[in-house]
Amino acid sequence: MTCLPVSLPGPRRSGLISGSWEGQDHASQKIKIFKGLAKDLPQWLHDVGIIIGTKGTVHGMEETLSTLRGGGTIDAAIWQGKAAISRMNDEMEIRSAEYYMQVMNMIKIHGVKYAAIERDRLLRLVENDAVTVDMHKKLKPRLNVLNQFVATLQDNQEIQGRQPVTGKGEKEL
Repeated sequence: MTCLPVSLPGPRRSGLISGSWEGQDHASQKIKIFKGLAKDLPQWLHDVGIIIGTKGTVHGMEETLSTLRGGGTIDAAIWQGKAAISRMNDEMEIRSAEYYMQVMNMIKIHGVKYAAIERDRLLRLVENDAVTVDMHKKLKPRLNVLNQFVATLQDNQEIQGRQPVTGKGEKEL
């Protein structure tokens, strides 16, 4: 069993952590203690309002991905994505969410394999020694978003009883 005292932090850092504690007086809050197995920690954090994501991902776009994961159409996901962006205030979050929209529009044009193919292309760039450190930092958030799409679309394909989404046959997820 793992015990973990959690003090709800102050401002978010680059969209990685979000929760209901923003703008609150932290001195008046009780420290929450997690008592459970390590595998249950992510769900517990979510239950207490702490969302932790990888760099470049946007929690506000999770509903959009859920639509795809549940078998919804790409058009419905694009509509939800536009609505989610209209509710956002943070410029960095909006920029990241716009990349989600770009990926969804490309999926609509090129089909469900687009995300896996684009992810594979960016992985090759990141692994290339000729790519600068600055470019590597720019590509990493995009890879994280594409990984979300690939996993989501794979779930969608499995629900519909189709073959999982892969790139150019290079690797199965």
